[in-house]
Amino acid sequence: MQHVKANKRNRIILLSAIIFFFGFFIINYVHFRMSRRVFSANLTGSVLPACADTVVGKINGVKEKYSLANRLIADSVDLSRFRVNGREDADRILDFVRRKRIELGAKNVGLVFLETDTYYDSFGHILELDYSSDRDSWVQDFLDAPETDRFSLYDPDNSVELYSFFFDSKIVSDSGELSGIIGTGISLDSFSLNIAGEKRKTRMLFAEPDGELRLPLDYRGRSFFDEYNLDGPAESLGDGSHYLAEKGGSTLMLYIRFIPEIERYLIIEHDITDSYKDLQRQSIITFAAGMVFSLLLVALNHILVSRAGRKLSIKGYTDSLTESYNRHFLEEYFGRSNRNQRQISLMTLDIDHFKEVNDNLGHLAGDFILKEVSRLAKNQIRDEDFIVRWGGDEFVLVVHTGMQRALDISERIRARIEQESSVTVTIGVVEMRDNEDFTTALSRADQAMYRAKHEGRNKVNSGV
Repeated sequence: MQHVKANKRNRIILLSAIIFFFGFFIINYVHFRMSRRVFSANLTGSVLPACADTVVGKINGVKEKYSLANRLIADSVDLSRFRVNGREDADRILDFVRRKRIELGAKNVGLVFLETDTYYDSFGHILELDYSSDRDSWVQDFLDAPETDRFSLYDPDNSVELYSFFFDSKIVSDSGELSGIIGTGISLDSFSLNIAGEKRKTRMLFAEPDGELRLPLDYRGRSFFDEYNLDGPAESLGDGSHYLAEKGGSTLMLYIRFIPEIERYLIIEHDITDSYKDLQRQSIITFAAGMVFSLLLVALNHILVSRAGRKLSIKGYTDSLTESYNRHFLEEYFGRSNRNQRQISLMTLDIDHFKEVNDNLGHLAGDFILKEVSRLAKNQIRDEDFIVRWGGDEFVLVVHTGMQRALDISERIRARIEQESSVTVTIGVVEMRDNEDFTTALSRADQAMYRAKHEGRNKVNSGV
């Protein structure tokens, strides 16, 4: 019976542990997802916009610096001085643009002579302009524009070596006629490294409004959405939008900013693979530590509950005075136990003249006698047998044996009590019959005990 209750208790503890495990797992998983969401929100709402602001700020800073310098050159240069005998002196022009490139610390300086439709730059190029070509269409676009100065990203498909941020200024002759254009180009590579160097896991890209990537050069011509395996129409590439992408085993956060000055989208790509792994690692460590702590709590709870259960069981089934089993235990034992055809004998033991002991010597002496009788009787039976205080001064012993051995045991108990205590006992003994219930067998044992009392007490009598 106690074993059945212990198994039930263990199942409840196991179920509690499983619920605790899954509950902690779900809480930890939700916390991990929330941490990722907060981390991503912080990136897209603060870090990456700040990075984009830095890029735009640097572009504007460079723009202010070089546009002013370029305008000063445009205002001071006299293209007529580069003509000798009515023809342009190419060597003097190339020397001029090279010196200006060095002075400005620029990547390139170019000069357009509109009279001859010729382009010279600090790389030593001398080109005849074809306004209809992709390479030279920018000249016609600028000439048609009302502005005298322009800042742009020059990225022709067929001249990748010329990719630059360009500051163009129109040159007006003393007579007020438009005579040329001077442009200062800033290296994209050094500019990109300057930006990326601020955050090693961050890089920048530039794209056309339709999503075609233009920079860096190794991305040129690719689609933004194809490059990052994203679904969406080109028009969804909007100012302030952001994307989470997987590429080459890395997790990337992308932030989009439109720069109207160059009519390009700036794409800030930030590698968050390590950050996500750190969050995952922290989550695993937290989960593992929590589970260890939880298992310790479950184990401690199991120990405490088991001990408490044993104590409750002992209190529930044990007589507090004699520490023998009580009536409740005996009733449940026969209500639940399977006899399996085993022989069982019952003994009812009653202390002779116990009322006189209580009346003459007091209840403390009576309690002592009860404990002594219980102890002496218990010492004469095996571990599988047990003694029960049935009530008052009456005890019931259950021994797993037949009538003859039960009579022998009863006689030993009677004799030992007579020898080692100040009282005697009368015992009735019966062997339980097949299919006989406990109440009937106990009644027969009581009758046997009463017959022994009528015969003079301090006797053992077998029932019929």
